[in-house]
Amino acid sequence: MTWDPANYSNIPNVNFKEKDIWHPSLVLETPLKFTVAGGYRQRIQVNANFNVEWVPGEVWESSCRFNMKFWPFDKQTCNIEFIHADFKADKLQTHHLMFDKSNYIPNSE
Repeated sequence: MTWDPANYSNIPNVNFKEKDIWHPSLVLETPLKFTVAGGYRQRIQVNANFNVEWVPGEVWESSCRFNMKFWPFDKQTCNIEFIHADFKADKLQTHHLMFDKSNYIPNSE
């Protein structure tokens, strides 16, 4: 779905209720608590250039194992992966998945 806003009263985007438009059922692959993204009264905004903004608003908790062998000179990396709850990876591709990290709080440990 794309459109030229100039042809439609300069409307740059359209908002949908989450229940009225298809969206992926994202699940954190390694959760401490099982949570599916989305929920009651969430909105999905579709822009004229077909960029879609969906802000589910959940808080996900995950953990990683760390190797402290070279502490304090080590570097640890924790990968966070999401999967789709309804489709296998070969049936669905998610592009440009971005997360707002403005509320991210790093753990000092």
